[in-house]
Amino acid sequence: MAIVQAENYDLAELAERELALREIRLRAIRRHPAFLMQFMRCVDAKTGENFDFDLLTAAERAEVQLGGIPGKWFWHRTLLDDWLLNEVSLEYKARQLGITWLAAGFGLALALTEPGTRILIISINLTEAQKVIARVWSMYQSIPKYLVPEALLTKPSRGGAPSQEIEWTFPDTRVSSILALPSTAAAGHGETARLVILDEHARQEFARASWKAAFPIIDGGGTAIIISTANGISSEDSEGEAQGNFFHYLWVNASSMGIVRRFLGVFTHPDRDEAWYEEKARRLPPSDRAEQYPRTPEEGFIGTGGCWFDLEKLNAYQDRWRADGRDLLYRVHWEETYKAAKRFTHKHGEWRVYEEPRSGHDYAIAADCATGSGDDFSAAHLIDLGTGRWVAEYHAKVGEEVFAKDLYYMGKWYGASGPCARDALIAVETQGGYGRAVIIPLRDGVKGRKPYTRLYRHYTGPAETIRPDEQWIREELCPWITPDTDAELRTFAKRKTRPSPRALEGCNDDRVVSAGISLELYRVYGHHPNRRRRRRRPSRWQNQQYPWERQE
Repeated sequence: MAIVQAENYDLAELAERELALREIRLRAIRRHPAFLMQFMRCVDAKTGENFDFDLLTAAERAEVQLGGIPGKWFWHRTLLDDWLLNEVSLEYKARQLGITWLAAGFGLALALTEPGTRILIISINLTEAQKVIARVWSMYQSIPKYLVPEALLTKPSRGGAPSQEIEWTFPDTRVSSILALPSTAAAGHGETARLVILDEHARQEFARASWKAAFPIIDGGGTAIIISTANGISSEDSEGEAQGNFFHYLWVNASSMGIVRRFLGVFTHPDRDEAWYEEKARRLPPSDRAEQYPRTPEEGFIGTGGCWFDLEKLNAYQDRWRADGRDLLYRVHWEETYKAAKRFTHKHGEWRVYEEPRSGHDYAIAADCATGSGDDFSAAHLIDLGTGRWVAEYHAKVGEEVFAKDLYYMGKWYGASGPCARDALIAVETQGGYGRAVIIPLRDGVKGRKPYTRLYRHYTGPAETIRPDEQWIREELCPWITPDTDAELRTFAKRKTRPSPRALEGCNDDRVVSAGISLELYRVYGHHPNRRRRRRRPSRWQNQQYPWERQE
């Protein structure tokens, strides 16, 4: 009898311990979704093997009595924490990093621990949407029953598997649900949600419509996670509207749109290194390899085929730019009154400044003109003639008079620091005729401005042509290349029809042209050993006519 009593006492003690442990775990999962996700099981569709999330620190594991230490996939926790903090997160990734699994598990944890929560998942098509909801269903079924909140599973009913939606009704009548939809023109419109997941957004036919539908959800206090590999590039039309791949548009404009972006390259996977890349990834054609397993953000968006410039060199430039911690200082906008102007720093300023004027330095500005009403932009590069650095860049859809004004005052500002405080040299591209309307107000002065005295005059010989020269990039002669200029260099490609090379369809090459002109100015006027010295002409330049003023 005594033996039986001891056994009963041991069983009761074990039961009490188990109940206490369960209570600890229940409190933990209400504190952070990582705790509930740690108890989910996922099934690899390739191998059929189960795998777990790796989201808890050693202390958190000890708290819920799991034991062990964080493993090689613990970097997922950083993403999860960031998703909890940020309204919009954009995850530009290589293949097979488990990001969709992580986002789906996050949505499931929210639905179960925050009654009344709706999770919306938008995928490429119906098949992919059903795959994601199947992942969610398998994770839900794997959770220990005591960790699942007291709620009635109302969809799917009668024990079946879900097609596109899972729904739970809690005792207080609040309903949580997860809905997976294919990308359509109307997908997500009119919905309210705690979380929106846009999966493989770059490959969604209605990517822009999906973002439009998600925006009011975010504005109402929700969260959005945008996940995708790369799939082409984007540009802006004459009205400033996005054209081409919308995921690329969001990536490029993330900072100005309040989006937290992150690049998760091929080596983010803990089992991939250079040896793996050479053996496995090299089996794919270059363009496919760049999209599926990018090593840098730029590599993924633009494959190796057709680009006029050496992509490996462009990648090296961007690696150095990031390694050196370089970034935009600020953007500048000029407001003019009669005979005066004020310089403002503004997030939408036309001039992007990377290095302020430095005493004793000489500068030049190369300008490529547009009308402000077409598809092209007016662009300019301000180059330091002593170092060859692009210290400021201009890119905007403005009229010729506004462009002339912006060139004038930027040249004055940087010129004030030059030798003898002379204006920066300004060279305006005249091919196509748009440059004339910019040169005239610079040369003659308008609105109380004095004539700009340091304008470039070009004399062409019979065999001379002007084109952007890839030698500067191929031989890595440029001190740096800014990300904005880099984006256009990558879409400047060999074409089957003339003119070739030129920008890809839907893209622009205005920055490419102004950058090329600025390098020619540096070659001719820069302070370097290979500078070409021009012989002075005996006549005074004031008495000469511009080429378009001459009577043929």
